[in-house]
Amino acid sequence: MGQTSDTPTVRAHLAFTNKMRADLFDKWHKQGFEPDSVGRAANRVATNVAWEKGITAAFLMLTMCNRLGCQLNDEGQFRLIAFIRGLYDGARETMKLVKVVA
Repeated sequence: MGQTSDTPTVRAHLAFTNKMRADLFDKWHKQGFEPDSVGRAANRVATNVAWEKGITAAFLMLTMCNRLGCQLNDEGQFRLIAFIRGLYDGARETMKLVKVVA
């Protein structure tokens, strides 16, 4: 994995996504919706794309390493990303089994 999470393409994608979210926040807030609700909704836009491309898991891995003050080699990064994806995929499959009764 190395530094692939900090490539110009990834930075451009993040900048585009952040601008899109900010624009949606402004639009929805001007329509009278509560700022907290609008912020949560806007922050969920395009999350599936980032997850499928591996961007989210990579940033979670980098954030975890930064907070723990550790550095991993490429193999360690790969394994931690695989672990993070496994946790997410397992939780997602479990949530599919949940039925909400109103």
